[in-house]
Amino acid sequence: KDVYFKKYVHLTDPEYDIKADSLMYNTQSKIATFISPTRIVTKENGIINTRSGFYNLLTKEAVFYDRTFYSDSTRSVVGGKIAYDEKSGILQAEDNAKMVDSANNVTAIGGLLMVNKFENSFLATRKPVMIIYRGTDSTYIAADTLFSGLRKNDTARKTTVISKDTLNGIKTLDIKTPKDSVRYFLAFNHVRIFNDSLQAVCDSLYYSTEDSVFRMFRDPVAWNGKSQLMGDTMYLFTELQKPKRLYVFNNSMVINESATNLYNQMAGRTLNGYFVDGNIDYIRVKGSPAESVFYPQDEDSAYVGMNRSSGDVIDIFFLNKEVNKVIFINDVKG
Repeated sequence: KDVYFKKYVHLTDPEYDIKADSLMYNTQSKIATFISPTRIVTKENGIINTRSGFYNLLTKEAVFYDRTFYSDSTRSVVGGKIAYDEKSGILQAEDNAKMVDSANNVTAIGGLLMVNKFENSFLATRKPVMIIYRGTDSTYIAADTLFSGLRKNDTARKTTVISKDTLNGIKTLDIKTPKDSVRYFLAFNHVRIFNDSLQAVCDSLYYSTEDSVFRMFRDPVAWNGKSQLMGDTMYLFTELQKPKRLYVFNNSMVINESATNLYNQMAGRTLNGYFVDGNIDYIRVKGSPAESVFYPQDEDSAYVGMNRSSGDVIDIFFLNKEVNKVIFINDVKG
């Protein structure tokens, strides 16, 4: 019961509008098979451009091949293969898939992308990379798995503060997230973050557009200029994708390259770092005690030995990305 249409094919229905150069249609199964450049417009104003595939007019399910392009009012998706279920709103793209979300200024690429139109969420796997645009700056995030969605929890806590009792046993799934209409992003396993000002790695990441804080869990490490910062958990506060403040708690440490094979090192329980124009400007380390290994220089910039000291608080001031001054406060030893 196959019918073959050729030249200027136009198939209309209240649910869709299909235009193609050639098309095959089975009158029993109600399946349209595309064998030439085809344009499909759905009733929700979704647009599909393809060269190969099929569309079940009864179940509203479709599979497209040969680098198909999908777009609607807020996003576009392209992939070597795209499967689309119009009833569930789920679109799955494979083979060098790419999604551009113009409403949220986010791009995601990967071997597999799954987009839920109704939930306004997406999942990316198979070496995915996500790019978040804010102003003229961009942040790249790579991981084994990336996810983004909107929260619908009116009772969610709006603060980034975690109670003292939970610091030692924090879990990613325990994170309370913002209200509906606030977009959040999750990254799991082998997370890498990169922008012009700072680079970081961690096991898992949570980021919300409500406060623009990157929450990094399980032994995160961050780099800024000649400085490396690490700890059990790390919160990076940003403004227009540039770092403004970094809070590290539990086993925090900062290492700054002073010269070849010479590294200033400060460690403590917590670390607060502050940035100016994307560069580290000041760090306060607290501990029981906070400790440091520092290589001081004289007025001629010659190294005069090694200083090993400790105190309740260590303040570190930077100039041109290098340690300029170190101050010890309370119970100083060394």
